[in-house]
Amino acid sequence: MIDFMKYLEDTFGVDNPIFISDIHYNNLSKENIRQKLCRLEHYHQIKRYERGIYYIPTQSIFGESALDFEDVMEKKYISNNNEVFGYFSGLYFENVIGLTTQMPNVLTITSNKTASKKRIIELHGRKLILYKSRLDINNENVKALQFFELFENIPLYTVNKYKYEILIPYIHKTHLTREMVIEYLPYFSNHAMNMMIRSGLIYEFI
Repeated sequence: MIDFMKYLEDTFGVDNPIFISDIHYNNLSKENIRQKLCRLEHYHQIKRYERGIYYIPTQSIFGESALDFEDVMEKKYISNNNEVFGYFSGLYFENVIGLTTQMPNVLTITSNKTASKKRIIELHGRKLILYKSRLDINNENVKALQFFELFENIPLYTVNKYKYEILIPYIHKTHLTREMVIEYLPYFSNHAMNMMIRSGLIYEFI
């Protein structure tokens, strides 16, 4: 058990989600891995976040650490071990780039890691709306797809209001190109295309 615990610490670190599906140790079956995890949980060396999800907690003056819902969902549906397969979308992404100060109660993610067009997940009193990506997300196209999806529902008023302050700097900072517009924008709605053209953002890609 000591060796297995060291493997978990070295592989996943502390205060990080550990998914059973990501554990590969000495060719053990998933059932044997579950048994080992249950024993470690019994001796308070690891904590169970939800079924199939564990973590190694740390101690502070405020007590034992806990996982953030966003961190768990990000590792499961957005990126893991430098592999990108999803992105935050909707109001959450609007907040991240500064288009709104409102923080959503419901997290929204677009990902390759779902077979359903739309799926609702509830954990620890939080809710995630998970959308299947319209094309495969990877490290090279994630910034472009996330940005173009932003224009699916956003009104022209908001685009024009934040055009120079936020949107144009974001295009340049993330190195979005005309080639990306040609390749990826047609996968999105006519509304997204119209917002790009009517606001003039279409001419900002280099």
